[in-house]
Amino acid sequence: NASLEWVAVNLGGQVQHIEAETSLEGTGANVQWVAATLCEKTQNLVTAPWLRHVGTNTEGHMDFKTVVKDTGYAVFDGMIKIEKGSRGTISRLEEHALHLSKKARNDSIPGLMIDTNDVQRAGHASTSGQIDDEMLFYMQSRGIDRTEAVHMIITGFFEPVLDRIPLEALRERAAAIVEAKI
Repeated sequence: NASLEWVAVNLGGQVQHIEAETSLEGTGANVQWVAATLCEKTQNLVTAPWLRHVGTNTEGHMDFKTVVKDTGYAVFDGMIKIEKGSRGTISRLEEHALHLSKKARNDSIPGLMIDTNDVQRAGHASTSGQIDDEMLFYMQSRGIDRTEAVHMIITGFFEPVLDRIPLEALRERAAAIVEAKI
């Protein structure tokens, strides 16, 4: 019945490759894994999380959010592996990306490998695109200028991740860095 809550904020250096793995073993182990990546200028950031289900009645949720701007390039290469001996698994992997410029790029490669027939549910999803013009129009029609509207959308996009940082000082510092980069 082990539990893990994993929160990551990836603002990166010029080139960054992060590989991290969690293995859920035993009975009832679970992980809630969230992350935010902000890739700007000419940064090249790769995030490659792995979640392995080995035990019985394990549960894992991975929710990653990415924003790319300028000519930044981010790659998300996440994988859920449900091993042959596992039973009663529940798992979900999601990555959602927003592009703030036409030259920014994000490649999302969510994967799911299942080697057992005893799965309660498992899935993966990916979305990627520009900020919705209708959303911007709506905000601008309410007197919010375009720059502030984009800022509010990005802040709201990252908020579910930043809010899960348990230390207030660290949460505030991460939010300030994100704000400065938007």
